[in-house]
Amino acid sequence: AFDPRGGWLAAAGKDGPVRIWSLAAAPAQLATLDGPTNNTRVIAVAGDHLAAGGDDGDVRLWTRLDPASRIAVTRHAGGVTALAFDPTGRWLVSTGRDHHISRSPLGGAPSSITVPDAVASLAIAPDGTVLAATQQHELVRWPAGAAAPIITDDGVLGVVYVPGPSPHWAAALADGAVALWRVDAPSIASLRASLARR
Repeated sequence: AFDPRGGWLAAAGKDGPVRIWSLAAAPAQLATLDGPTNNTRVIAVAGDHLAAGGDDGDVRLWTRLDPASRIAVTRHAGGVTALAFDPTGRWLVSTGRDHHISRSPLGGAPSSITVPDAVASLAIAPDGTVLAATQQHELVRWPAGAAAPIITDDGVLGVVYVPGPSPHWAAALADGAVALWRVDAPSIASLRASLARR
């Protein structure tokens, strides 16, 4: 994972620790963060925050690359498979082999839902709304403040949040197309219509 401002690179592997390298003219290791006990699989970065997860199931969060700032955000049984911050860095979403999606406001308590299948891709909007694609190509939409997700069979392979004056979700579809629709789509029916039109 890269620092969005271009100052450093974070890398990890089977041994667990997350190592931070300067991207200056003379690269040097800046820090070593005590990551998962083994096999760090995913890293996410937003502003001053870095999160990592691996086979031990813990989602860890650091601030300003300070090893002493580490906190455990949430835990997944069987290991962490994906992490994402929203573009503002105020929310962190994670998923694991336990088929749970956890949504955590930084500094607040996480909430979670269970989905029918493992998640292949996920994204989160600044208001906390989560969009995910399962390995069975289902689309999972978990609105901010909702206790349960909306799940539809839309042939979705992957999802991303596209920021801007008119924020959108984008999805890669199993038929080779790319779908694009507004984040503020008022209902799942309009979301389906948007996918069908494209």
